[in-house]
Amino acid sequence: MKILLIEPNRLLASQYCSYLSQKGHEVAWREDAQGGIIAADESMPDVVVVELLLAGHSGVEFLYEFRSYAEWLKIPAIILSSATKSAISVADSTLRDLGVGAYLYKAETSLSKLEQAIKKSLSATTA
Repeated sequence: MKILLIEPNRLLASQYCSYLSQKGHEVAWREDAQGGIIAADESMPDVVVVELLLAGHSGVEFLYEFRSYAEWLKIPAIILSSATKSAISVADSTLRDLGVGAYLYKAETSLSKLEQAIKKSLSATTA
């Protein structure tokens, strides 16, 4: 499975990429929204994992642009963020409208929990 990870923290991105690659997934990593759009165009991911707190354009802005392309409308999106729960709950309906299937808080999410959320998002789109 192809995973597009948009994560500004290089250390965390390295950990996520390493773990997911060891589990047999192909991971494309970008630090920002613009790079994420380019990577999505190059690799057509099966799922997108995005941080809300990005430099330049936010994760929400990335998702608006991402969803503006018809071929990416059905690709599941997961939020993996260090944003506070209250900040995400305020944006909950917007994120749901943008096709976000899971909201994960970095402080509470293990690597295996991330992989489970990815698999669950993919199975939900094929059901």
